[in-house]
Amino acid sequence: MSFNEKIIHKKQTFKGTNMKNIKIVWLMMTFACLIVFTMSNSFAQRVVPIASGDGVIETAINNDAGWTTDTWYELERDGYYTVMTPISNPSSRHIRIRAAAGTGFKPIVRPYAGTARCFAPTGDLTLDGLYINAVDAASTLKQNSVRTAGAGIRITINDCHLDRDLQSVLRVESANTRCFVTKSYISNLGLMADNNGRAWDDRGNNVDTVFFEDNIIYNLTGRMTRDGGGIVNYFYFNHNTFVNVFDRPFASGDAKEVHITNNLFVNTYFRGYDSLETSQINTLQYSGVGERIYRVHHNNFHMTPALIDAYKTTFGPRGVITAQLLFDSLSIYLLTQNGDLALNNELPITFNNSPADSCIGPMKDYWDNSIPVGQKRNIYCGPDSCKGCWSCVQVPFDFKYSTSNPLYTAGICGKPLGALFIWGLDLCFDGVGDEYSSLPSNFNLSQNYPNPFNPATKIRFSLSKQSTISLKIFDPLGREVAVLDQGIKPPGEYEKSLDGLSLSTGTYYYSLTVDGVSSTKKMILVK
Repeated sequence: MSFNEKIIHKKQTFKGTNMKNIKIVWLMMTFACLIVFTMSNSFAQRVVPIASGDGVIETAINNDAGWTTDTWYELERDGYYTVMTPISNPSSRHIRIRAAAGTGFKPIVRPYAGTARCFAPTGDLTLDGLYINAVDAASTLKQNSVRTAGAGIRITINDCHLDRDLQSVLRVESANTRCFVTKSYISNLGLMADNNGRAWDDRGNNVDTVFFEDNIIYNLTGRMTRDGGGIVNYFYFNHNTFVNVFDRPFASGDAKEVHITNNLFVNTYFRGYDSLETSQINTLQYSGVGERIYRVHHNNFHMTPALIDAYKTTFGPRGVITAQLLFDSLSIYLLTQNGDLALNNELPITFNNSPADSCIGPMKDYWDNSIPVGQKRNIYCGPDSCKGCWSCVQVPFDFKYSTSNPLYTAGICGKPLGALFIWGLDLCFDGVGDEYSSLPSNFNLSQNYPNPFNPATKIRFSLSKQSTISLKIFDPLGREVAVLDQGIKPPGEYEKSLDGLSLSTGTYYYSLTVDGVSSTKKMILVK
């Protein structure tokens, strides 16, 4: 073989080897792309669009053979949907329903003629961006737009408008539920004939969580919440605006832990009384082995001048009507013990536009026995009583108020009292409930008990699956002072103790990190 032939042979050999390498690299890159594509799709949300119509939501859900844990059922903006069979959870699937992105009205969801209600969840249910009412297509007012039928489930409602209901929009008929309502409107509930309109209602079940944050709730003919028995573990109302609530805002039942903070109450318990003293805030306490946390602070209570004047000319069986007391003796005792009593205000407030005095007529009719029950005035809005009208999907009110009002900076973090989403403001960590509503449902961190404590306290958390965790204690400057637990843990309930003998009096924070997601709460050591 000549020199030139050797050179050509080497070039051909190199070329063949190089081509093999290129092919191998190409195959590897293709395989890697396929892996990335497969992984990205496995983590991507699966969206099932649903066009407007009768019975189309439940049909799509019940016939969905491709359901995954990340499936969202998406409704059209400006869409109109009637539910012919109450929407439930096939095989206990987590059902997620939301409005499509973009502009336009929230999709209307209401019962078909003769249908009992829209939702009867037996598993987890998430609703986002919807307008829901309980007036069926035959203009009959039904009750309980969401009525649970499965134990241990989570109901998550965000950016919705829950409007018109004969009794309560969210009724719990099953044990150990967790209910989270955020950035939503709840309005025009019940009839003055029976004074039964409520936002949340439980009948004799133990309840894990009742969580309402950053909502606007108005025109209720009953009360905000009613518990008819059982124990509520966690009762939390933060940064809400309440206007025109006929009865006392809260009846929490036997609640282990109650937090009512940063709220605006306007014309709550507007029916007044004619001799017997009662309370605007009535949260009955858990009488078990000492486990009770009761915090009510940084709220404002206001009766409009027009309502106060209307009381002066209204008479009940026992005399002239007057406004209710803010707190009963038990509440005053607990608020005093916690140093919360002076942190609640009674300052005047005027909204830019609200139904603030629309309760005067119904209040007068309630005490006037000469008016038949069926003819007493109601307090709902809208040209067709909000029976699915577009004008009520876009709330006809503006619940902002003057930024020069002291209440605009009266919150725990110096932010406005009442709902914040209407201002375009984010919630801040207030050391009471943290961003509890946005945490994934695979773990839960409880408030330490006792709190304040001296010298020891217990911290409880739960895991629904095997996770990598760490539980650490920090001082107010963010310096780590203790590690209570860390490592891989199986699912279950956990309790850790903190001994504060070596710590100084003051505020501390405990943080639980689970698979990279953290929840932080505040505790106070008092020696």
